[in-house]
Amino acid sequence: MFRTIEPRIDEDLERCPRRAMNFASGDGLMYCIAAHAEQNCVANAARMGVATLGSTLYMNDQIPCKVCLAVLINAGIKEIVVTRLNCYDPEGEYLANYSGIKIRDFEGRRMI
Repeated sequence: MFRTIEPRIDEDLERCPRRAMNFASGDGLMYCIAAHAEQNCVANAARMGVATLGSTLYMNDQIPCKVCLAVLINAGIKEIVVTRLNCYDPEGEYLANYSGIKIRDFEGRRMI
């Protein structure tokens, strides 16, 4: 079900759409325009014409969530280097184990 947006988002572009609709913190996430850093990385590469096929992504974090990992796999990223070999969620761990993408930490320890 859709809610009436008050004030209209196009009149207040500097404001978060969720805040414009008076959602509490953590609610109304379907209206959120933010994305995880991994998704932003791929989107910015595409916008700037930078190929991601066969690339390595260096992250100052753990193994990405399932959604982000799927984006990275589909973008053709072949290796992810992280600070921690912890998985964000069980679905991401499954993809990490069975997708063929290489994951290692900065010390060279491999997940797969």
